[in-house]
Amino acid sequence: MTAFRAFRLGLFLTFISGFAASLQASELRDFATAIIDSRTFSMSGVEVRLYGIVSPGNGEEGAAAAQRELFRIVGNQLVTCRLTQKISARRHFGICNRNGIDVARELVTSGYARDCERESQGQYGDAERRALMLGSCRYKSIESILKHRLDEQPL
Repeated sequence: MTAFRAFRLGLFLTFISGFAASLQASELRDFATAIIDSRTFSMSGVEVRLYGIVSPGNGEEGAAAAQRELFRIVGNQLVTCRLTQKISARRHFGICNRNGIDVARELVTSGYARDCERESQGQYGDAERRALMLGSCRYKSIESILKHRLDEQPL
């Protein structure tokens, strides 16, 4: 490899790594173009996984319904996502809003997802309790998890 080609390759790799670093700490504002699974969608060519929640994975009971709910919330809508530093399987974790409404909170409130306390520090726990009280829990394991939490902690 010639010195010039090595230089160009180094320059290209520096550009790509700089782009990836800036993407990690950035904010995206665009239309959601595709629903990947019940907690992940694509926008601006980036797969964004909602930070702080868990929901049924592809093939699990309730996954298709949760995907439809995610589409109802973000499909054909202008969404703003603040990306975190966390990336897993090419997916950038983000805290996303549509018209000022937290997308993850909406999924939890509607019963299609639950709070992932390890990530959110309990940010969506109140939405889980509300879904349980309203009887709108659709995510199979949410009721047993919430019953355990409600037994331990008074409302």
